[in-house]
Amino acid sequence: MDMSFYSNVSDNMAVIMDCGDLEVLYGAASEAGYKRLMEVMEGIGEPL
Repeated sequence: MDMSFYSNVSDNMAVIMDCGDLEVLYGAASEAGYKRLMEVMEGIGEPL
C-alpha cells in the first residue's frame, strides 16, 4: 500500500492510500481547520 500525506496548514491533513483502489482520509484539529478543508474536499468522491 502506498500512502501520501498532504497538508496546506498546520491543523489539517489529507491522506491518500493506494491499495488497488484509491482511498482518502482527511481531518482537522480545529473546527475552523475542518471548515477550510471541507471547502476543498467536499464533493470529491463518495463517503464510506
